[in-house]
Amino acid sequence: MCCLIDHSISQKMVSDPLVLPSELLHAFTFVCHSGSTDEQVLAHSGQASPNPDFSSGFQAWIRDIRAGSATSCGNHIKSSCCLIAFNADAAGVLGIVPLESQDGGKMAVSQLCCHSDVVTDFDFSPFDALLLATGSADETVKVWRLSESGRDLPSCPGMTLGPAGCQVETLQFHPTADGVLVSGAGRTAKVWDVAQQKPLTALEPHGDLIQSVAWKQDGALLGTSSKDKKLRIFDPRTKPAAAQVFPAAERNSFSVIEV
Repeated sequence: MCCLIDHSISQKMVSDPLVLPSELLHAFTFVCHSGSTDEQVLAHSGQASPNPDFSSGFQAWIRDIRAGSATSCGNHIKSSCCLIAFNADAAGVLGIVPLESQDGGKMAVSQLCCHSDVVTDFDFSPFDALLLATGSADETVKVWRLSESGRDLPSCPGMTLGPAGCQVETLQFHPTADGVLVSGAGRTAKVWDVAQQKPLTALEPHGDLIQSVAWKQDGALLGTSSKDKKLRIFDPRTKPAAAQVFPAAERNSFSVIEV
């Protein structure tokens, strides 16, 4: 496997803290290749190109990425302005890559052994580029302090939230409140005070498995989607019940939502 990195976007994120990490995902695309003579890469347009032009943006090509094939509802590749994290091919392990090349241009991949079961979702803090939260089928959320080089990774988390009683499906840091995180496990979403390692609130149970969570950009509202085919909007500061409920598509509402 290979990974493309667009440093122009990473530099934009350094200079503009309002750029969301999700914008970076367009620049980090895993592609399979069968050999140097029959290789295709994905350009910014999202279309395959057999003869890529790297002069207009792509600055690095990381080869031999051993990525996994996770089947959970969460993210499987994420970036801060310093590091990229992705599901490795071993259960419970994330690959960590620095955005900036080191040692003569080499970009080494380190492994973070973070859970005893599959890593289902993970997110970097918008306030701290080296703080990574991970959720897992082992029913816990863990918070890790990484190094800027992506090396010398910790063997133990800084803190553990849970157990949740069932597999953690999804999580996301609050965009405007430092140290606040939402996690979805089973039919329940909880908003956590990470520093205190305790939930601030548990939202009203959903009718089925929670498949995604998303904060509004200003952090005032929280949206969730569920396997019960409903989209819910919460104001966690006022009450645990949903302020609005919308029917989703005919099929399961496994999707990214924006509120």
